[in-house]
Amino acid sequence: TYTRYNRILFLSGGAKDLFSVGFLARQKVSKRVSINAEYFVQTERFDGTYNPLSIGVDIQTGGHVFQLHFTNSIGMNEHTFIHET
Repeated sequence: TYTRYNRILFLSGGAKDLFSVGFLARQKVSKRVSINAEYFVQTERFDGTYNPLSIGVDIQTGGHVFQLHFTNSIGMNEHTFIHET
């Protein structure tokens, strides 16, 4: 993942080019339930941030998919999820 910040964040001193590598896993527990995990390793990060880890459960009911997510990140989109955790 490549993210470019064109604004000053966390008093970092200007534009930053940040790279990260994500690892994802999915394990089916039954025909309709699966457990998902996601972890991103950042090559460079802002001070005071951590590598994001997320664990989730997908439950399929035939017409809908219900998802439960547990994460250490502050947001759900890539911008906040990966580099602002």
